[in-house]
Amino acid sequence: MKILMVNKTFLPERIGGAELHTLWLAQEWTRMGHQIIVLCGGSTEQGSNNGLSEKNREVEGIPVIEINWPVFDVIGGWGVHDPLLEWAKMFLREEQPDIVHFGLFWDFVAVGKAASDMGIPYTITAHLYSIFCHNGFLLMPGNKICDGIAEPSKCRQCVKGHWSIRHRLNSFFANKLPEYYKKKLVNRLPVARSLKILDVLFSSGRNFAENASLIFAPTQFVQQEIVKNGYAASKIAVISHGVASHIVQYANRSLQSSSKEIENTKQSEGNPLKFTVISRLSPEKGLSTLIKAFRQFPERTSACLDVYGSGPSDFVDHLKTMSGSDARIRLHGAISHDKVPEILINTDVIVVPSEWKEVSGIAAREALALGVPVLASSIGGLPEAVRHEKNGLLVQPGDVEELNAAMKRFINGKAPQKPLPQKLRGIVTIEENAKRTEKALLSVIN
Repeated sequence: MKILMVNKTFLPERIGGAELHTLWLAQEWTRMGHQIIVLCGGSTEQGSNNGLSEKNREVEGIPVIEINWPVFDVIGGWGVHDPLLEWAKMFLREEQPDIVHFGLFWDFVAVGKAASDMGIPYTITAHLYSIFCHNGFLLMPGNKICDGIAEPSKCRQCVKGHWSIRHRLNSFFANKLPEYYKKKLVNRLPVARSLKILDVLFSSGRNFAENASLIFAPTQFVQQEIVKNGYAASKIAVISHGVASHIVQYANRSLQSSSKEIENTKQSEGNPLKFTVISRLSPEKGLSTLIKAFRQFPERTSACLDVYGSGPSDFVDHLKTMSGSDARIRLHGAISHDKVPEILINTDVIVVPSEWKEVSGIAAREALALGVPVLASSIGGLPEAVRHEKNGLLVQPGDVEELNAAMKRFINGKAPQKPLPQKLRGIVTIEENAKRTEKALLSVIN
């Protein structure tokens, strides 16, 4: 089977859950004998003003085609613009894939339209709990979490609410111009592009999802959220994201070790209990709440907090200010994913304090695969992996006191401890994920 995988962003420029899942799935399908090509977007700055350009490269053995386009041609519109549509038709005629599989599809809807016109089926993996959010993480002004239901008036107000005063003024004066000049400016003003994206959100974007043969949801939570937006549950297959092969290898090694050897991977007696966060550093991840909760512990408390990840510099500075001179809190910056198993093995508890509805929680699932308990917010898809009082603890998102009390339980040995028994890990591997999605794709083709 020849599979074209489409993801707006990809490695090494962007390293996130959607990008890593696309790579691991591509590698596993390749090992299973399928032919894989990944199509992604590049920098708009590199696009020729005469049209689209493409760049061939390879990422960890997977062939990648990167599409660049003129800055002013990227009107959003989920990618339903003529140059990309014509390029997609030509590309699909040349490559003749059996099926197209989309991840983050922003700017690439034209590829789906071209596939439909040519009788090539396509599927979508929902990496967000609403595949239509213009802001990406369903955060409304003031970091208020959206209910996930797409409505034209609500989404327009949300987008405007994120604008600066300068953008609001630009929008006000642009709307006073004659229609001819509005059309000229629509691709040059970010504010105008944002509203144009929303105008097509409920036509091109919705039609794109409706015409998909299947939508894959990583959790039941995501399935329920997509159904809220009017999609039939029968077209949504719930298949958990798989844990990467190198994580599984570490897990198997620990299971084969003696209990004494496993204990040696933990902090030795007398050392502080180590809480660890591996996350994007942004407000919706609940890190401010976590630091507040941790700093309530007296300095003599035998615990430390290690934070790995990167994010906007102003928010990182905010976290550093909150941490103050507390040497127990350490911000390490971004890490490569191949370093994750070593970090997880050498921690006692993984903390996922999200105040946003996590789709799946990749860090939590990787920790559980290695027998590390998880302290997480009871939100989104996290409760489907973290079972309260069994392989971790769940707390209400944004509750400083409850989070502090839960950490105290771990420190006092009154919460699930590392290493977790194998029966409490319950994690799907990338191999299992690949086999299940392969079966679903074959049913679509046949």
